[in-house]
Formats: sequence, structure tokens, C-alpha cells
Amino acid sequence: TLHSDLAKRVEIANAFHPDLFVSIHHNADPAGTHDVNETQVYYQLGDDGPSYDAANDVLRSLARNIGIETVKLIPGNFYVVRGSEAPALLTETSYLTDPDVEARLKTDAARLLVAPAHYDGVARFFTHQPHRITAGPVDSAPEAGRVTCDPPTMSPPHALRRRTPGHQEPSPASWTSPA
Repeated sequence: TLHSDLAKRVEIANAFHPDLFVSIHHNADPAGTHDVNETQVYYQLGDDGPSYDAANDVLRSLARNIGIETVKLIPGNFYVVRGSEAPALLTETSYLTDPDVEARLKTDAARLLVAPAHYDGVARFFTHQPHRITAGPVDSAPEAGRVTCDPPTMSPPHALRRRTPGHQEPSPASWTSPA
């Protein structure tokens, strides 16, 4: 059943104790219209902290890299998002019911654009998370003190971008539907 399938996904994800849960999808217009295309990112309902922040970073990256005009950040109550023990988000990058989008999604160029756009948003989220700094007792000798950061310091977002040698990234304009 759908419920048991979703429950298993949540169970598997939670077993890894992730720092962030991301569920990636493409939407379909329930009304069956073929001219709707927008990007939506849902965050855990009631979590205006890490889940919201991660969803906002991913949405900004999708908007910048995919280039679909209408973008929405929405609190979501989806089973996999609700059941995650980690901050969670669910993305709907575009609409499969738009024939132009459906055709583009079958290309290598689409995969080389959508996946790195998600990655960039997730990397940005982790690069600006506050660090928890702990130090040894102030009255002890400097050698006895220790400073640790949690999470560990990461490279700047530009250093985390995925690059494929000899490949030119597709233009975001190629994802917009003709007027």
C-alpha cells in the first residue's frame, strides 16, 4: 500500500540519522491543464527553523538555476516530511503536465541541471548553519583548552558546485515555456 511504502521510506531515512531529509519530485497539475509550470518547495509544517531555512536555500537555487518564473515556498504536511526526525523538505521542481517540460526532463541536460541545483541549495544551507563552539575550562592552561566546531567548517558554496569537465551547463532560459 502507499502508506506502508511511505512508512518504509521514512524508516530507512531515519535509520541513517540524517542532518537533512530531501525528497525530490516533479509535479502534475490535477486539473490536467498543460500550461502550468512552477517550482514549489515544501518544508516541515510548524518548523520555521532549519526545515524552513533549508527549503528557502533550495528554492533560491532552483529559481536561479532552473529559471521557472513562479516559485513557492510552502509549509507541507506530506508523510515523508512529517515523519522525518531531521529537518525535511520536499521539492516539486517543475510540472510534468507541461509537454515542453516533460520533453526536457528526458534529456541528459535536464539531469545535469536539476540535480546540481538541488545540491547547491543544500550546500548553501549547510555552509551558513551556526557552529556550536565548545572550549575547555577558562582557568586551565592553554594547552588543556580545546575548541571544536559542530558542524565542521565547510568550503564556500562556490567550491562545492558540481562541474563536469568539457560540459557547458544548460541555460536556465531553456526551462521556461514559450510565451
